[in-house]
Amino acid sequence: MNITLNKNSWHFKIYSKVISNTPPKSLCPYFWSMVFIIAFSPYFLLTHGFSYLFQMIPKRKVKYKKPLIEMTQQELDVELERQEKKLNRMEKTGKVILISLGIFALSIIVVSFYITISKIGFLEFLNMLFSIIGFVTTVYFIGVSIGKNAKKIKNSNVVKVPGAMIKAVYTKTCPIINWK
Repeated sequence: MNITLNKNSWHFKIYSKVISNTPPKSLCPYFWSMVFIIAFSPYFLLTHGFSYLFQMIPKRKVKYKKPLIEMTQQELDVELERQEKKLNRMEKTGKVILISLGIFALSIIVVSFYITISKIGFLEFLNMLFSIIGFVTTVYFIGVSIGKNAKKIKNSNVVKVPGAMIKAVYTKTCPIINWK
């Protein structure tokens, strides 16, 4: 059995970010890799999410005192150096603010669950916390991706994949993926 999947699909984008940019030829390793990615999505979301958030820090537009064309070379060098220092300082400040907000949110969670920790224990608390984070993030990103791609999913072969995997288990064959 052959299945056609798109390299621009949401699941391959996730696969290429986490595992490899080269598409697999068979559905079985691809399917189980996606199950693994979804199961460990809190870890992947934390590692990739923080790097994405640091890239999202807005860059400010530079304002000059007088038009660049009217500046001498020395004035231009001084102004560009000053603006570069200012932008670096702003970027560092933005990262510190982002990290501070994350620590603040984490401390609120820890304080709010302090009573729970005293009743059920620390390891059970960590298990509960990471389970909640994993569940919420997984549901959110699956919901967002399904919402954005509802028409594409309905008209694509991706809907047939679970049936093909069940069939592959019974017939001991794994479908071949044709990437477009």
